Amino acid sequence: MEQEQKTKGMLHPFTHHYHHHYRLRFPIHHKKIFIFDAALVATGLILGAFATYYFLQRPTFRPLDISITTQDQKITIGAEHLWEVRITNISNKTIRGITTTLTFPASFKIISPADADSSLSKINTSTSTAARVWKIDALTQHEHSSLEVRGVLFAPVGETIKIIVRTAGATDSKEPFSETTVLELRATDPALVTTVEFPQSVFAGESFPFTVTYANASATTLERPILRFETPSSFALNNKPSSWKDGSIILPTLAQGARGSMELNGLFTADSHVSRVSIGVRTSAELNGKRVSQEDILPSLEVKPTGIKILLKSVEANGTPGEPLHLIVSLEHTGSDTFQTVSVCVPLNLNLINKESVKGDGKLADTMYCFTPAQRAELTEIKNGFHGEWPLTFSLQNTPTLTDTETNKNAVLAFTPRVSLTAQRAGATIKLSLVGSELRVPLTTTLTLKTMGRYFTNEGDQLGRGPLPPQAGKTTKYWIAWAIRSSTNPVKNLIIRAILPSSIQWSGKSTVNKGKNMIYDPITREVRWTHELLESTADGCACAEGGFEVSLTPSVEDIGTVSVLIKNISADGIDIWTDAPVHAAAPDITANLIDDPLAQGKGRVQK
Repeated sequence: MEQEQKTKGMLHPFTHHYHHHYRLRFPIHHKKIFIFDAALVATGLILGAFATYYFLQRPTFRPLDISITTQDQKITIGAEHLWEVRITNISNKTIRGITTTLTFPASFKIISPADADSSLSKINTSTSTAARVWKIDALTQHEHSSLEVRGVLFAPVGETIKIIVRTAGATDSKEPFSETTVLELRATDPALVTTVEFPQSVFAGESFPFTVTYANASATTLERPILRFETPSSFALNNKPSSWKDGSIILPTLAQGARGSMELNGLFTADSHVSRVSIGVRTSAELNGKRVSQEDILPSLEVKPTGIKILLKSVEANGTPGEPLHLIVSLEHTGSDTFQTVSVCVPLNLNLINKESVKGDGKLADTMYCFTPAQRAELTEIKNGFHGEWPLTFSLQNTPTLTDTETNKNAVLAFTPRVSLTAQRAGATIKLSLVGSELRVPLTTTLTLKTMGRYFTNEGDQLGRGPLPPQAGKTTKYWIAWAIRSSTNPVKNLIIRAILPSSIQWSGKSTVNKGKNMIYDPITREVRWTHELLESTADGCACAEGGFEVSLTPSVEDIGTVSVLIKNISADGIDIWTDAPVHAAAPDITANLIDDPLAQGKGRVQK
């Protein structure tokens, strides 16, 4: 009973549709019309299924299998290799009139087909790719045909090159077909073969010799071959060859089969986190007019740790020009070996540092400040657990230049401590050189504020108005010029301000090349010039310039005096890089106009 109710429930939408759309609308012929509509729906479904199968789901007729193989175990870049392209009929029909077009990329150079009588013909010779057409009369069921092609790969090791194969033909029953296949090839061996002979093991900091051997394994000349080592940042090359450029060694042009070698010397300047260090080599050369790169991993090298750690700390968060900077040099030994004749050094840039201000327990020699056993007896020999700290203090130059800081924005003072020491190994004394982490101290910029009063320009044109020297009861007008510059870093929220004495009047004339217009407050008598951002500029260049006119009307009581035109001149802002406040000041400007050669000394009030 329950099952019958479920069935009726499921059929209810159907019976409801039949009752309202057929029985009520067509009382006499509702059955015939319903059967006719059902037949139309069924026919539509069948046609739709057939169309879906024919256009979308019908399996593609692919009667041929196409492959490319070689008997060579290694595929060397730039060397000739023989490949076999095979077409096999995998259908149960005979295929006739087969036309196969093979399109080779520019990185595959065809030397010639091995079979001189084959029907492989050349097309598309004007493009960067090379295309060949191969024609076969017929292939019966499971029959195959092969074509041997001799060529050269110029792609980097591991890079896949693709040969596009387009095939067309027809069966005996004249059923046409066409298909596209992609064949892939990869080079396994580089054209420029490099080998390196390392010692079995070295100490961190120990200089060691190694030999680099290279050879041209290709079948063509290698133009401008380049070798570059991929090493940890702690690796340093002691004897860079004359062909060294930007971290790479430029080798001579290598003819087919040519080889060469070089003797180098290197060291690891710091302990490694792993006992064995891998060194990679990246080589490249021009083959067939194209530069081909390749990478390889050389045998790893055991680097024995020393346990030596050298650090440099700064007491101040930032370096301020003209102010002292306090550094602390620390040396720690956590290893098992005993070291002698320890020398701890810090290179100093004397273009940034006042040489006479350098103070510490060591000695300054040229540009290197060192703590040695001569100054610190504890450095004669150090063992496990040693820890030492030594202060180093110096003052910075008042105005470092952009070239000294190697940047014109976000300037830093960089210090890299280093330590040299000796150790006993197999009865012999070895020298070690280690480098600590670089200390980078942000450098606060220097504001330079230049001011002057003018009556004439440098060319002699008159800027001011009125009598010169000034006369009692008469008005003389002068121009005040300001120039502000930031040496190394941009400055934000910059304000240049000054005060007009009570005897001086603001005329309302002003000009600026950057920043906001100058503002005068008659209540406080302050002249203000603001900049949201002042960029750093090179030496001798004023980043921002401005000027304004003031007037002087002296009284009889002022006769014989020299009036102050503007006073309390200063500039204040925030260094964007160090977030430190910066300040500059300039002397008062008087009517003597010491910066105006034509008006200089003519400031005393006359009758």
